[in-house]
Amino acid sequence: MSEVFDAVRVAVVLVMMIYVSVSDVRTREVSDGCWWILGTFGICCMAYSAFSNEMKWEYVLMMVGTAMILLDILAEAIGDGVKGKIFHVLMIMTFLIPLIVSFDDMLVKQFFMVFVTFMIFLLLFFTGVIKGGADVKCLIVMSMIFFSYPAFSVFPLIASPGPSYEMMFQFSLMTLLFAALFSLSVVIYVMSMNIRNKDKEVKKRYVGFRMSIEEARSSHVWPLQYVYDGEVVTTWKAQDPAVLDDLESAGSKDVLVTPMVPFLVPITFAILFLVLIGNPYFLIL
Repeated sequence: MSEVFDAVRVAVVLVMMIYVSVSDVRTREVSDGCWWILGTFGICCMAYSAFSNEMKWEYVLMMVGTAMILLDILAEAIGDGVKGKIFHVLMIMTFLIPLIVSFDDMLVKQFFMVFVTFMIFLLLFFTGVIKGGADVKCLIVMSMIFFSYPAFSVFPLIASPGPSYEMMFQFSLMTLLFAALFSLSVVIYVMSMNIRNKDKEVKKRYVGFRMSIEEARSSHVWPLQYVYDGEVVTTWKAQDPAVLDDLESAGSKDVLVTPMVPFLVPITFAILFLVLIGNPYFLIL
């Protein structure tokens, strides 16, 4: 893989990630057009790698499958009916058939990880581990672009020990891990708010702080309380802002909240960290 190719991958991703991060901070919304652009760019990156490795039908089929993944997460017309089931079966086969036929081909295995990470991220999204739709779309398209770790000039400082280890610590999965670690910095903000409010009674002072219900309605926060059988219940799990009405009806004037972290920002920092510093897990291999 050429250094120029890797540098182009990194440059395009960082430019787009800065743009979507700004949008996420300002509005907590990102246009799907950004993911169409990055996803299409990812398929182009796969095509370049395929041509560089003497194009095979297995590569083409897996690129078709990747395009189907992109349609699946961005096109609402697919649906969950019979048409949707057929679509998903065909999508699975575009990855499984090449893997079975050419299991020893490293590029086939790298392309197959696009499907594997797609399934993992969907699971994390539907179980509520990843809350934002834009966040999961971002991570999925990152797996299309960075099916292999980029390397150019002296970067990353921690060199990859080889493609097999790269699949074990897949780039987009490591992006999620480090983004989650970077997002823990929100604890400092939460603690500062509790100090400012002189609130010593908040049991979850590292997770949430109190705010008036009126202010919460116009702020980017998740409530950490809800009403159950007429009683206000405090929870670790972020609640839908709609519970604010129930809390107000129950007589509450304020609510325990936690900030809505614009997760695309820590994702951007995680990508930058992996690109420049590298994956620290490679040091123990």
